[in-house]
Amino acid sequence: MNDIKSVLERLQKEVGLAFFGITDSKTNKFIDKILNANHVFVAGKGRSDLIAQCFAMRLMQLGIPTYHIGDCTTPSITKGDLLIAISGSGKTQTIKIIMEEAKKAGGRVVLLTCKKSKKELAMLKGIDQIIEINAKTKQDINSKISIAPLGTLFEEASFLYLDAVVVLIMEKQHIQECMLGKRHSNLE
Repeated sequence: MNDIKSVLERLQKEVGLAFFGITDSKTNKFIDKILNANHVFVAGKGRSDLIAQCFAMRLMQLGIPTYHIGDCTTPSITKGDLLIAISGSGKTQTIKIIMEEAKKAGGRVVLLTCKKSKKELAMLKGIDQIIEINAKTKQDINSKISIAPLGTLFEEASFLYLDAVVVLIMEKQHIQECMLGKRHSNLE
């Protein structure tokens, strides 16, 4: 596999397999949480944070009051709000603390993470919903799940899944693409 076409075909296949276990039921519950929240907060660290920022931008463009954790203009999370945390391992200390603080403040928490064992899932207490992507984490460097290095498969699959969620919200709320364009930054 030393040509770009072979690598791209392999990566496409791996991303497709990463969605094993993603269901309409889980996704619809996630969408309902987003649409019923007073405010949505998104958080991630490292490359997962880049995915979080992309999703926050799309939610804002959908007209959903959305904030990225870490921005100096982010308000307090309160009851009726939703935190969407993105962490491949689900163990990133900063993200764990943010999820705990969100729960203490009365917010709901959704975690987008890599596939977990039953034992690992039991350790993630207090989370309202866990959406699992069938991908390796950066700690799984000897895994044969993906040829992509470290947590790349998780990040790619997370990006595509969250974009699909945006499309479903657009359909559910009858939002046209031109409406998103009107909310796109004009200070670039």
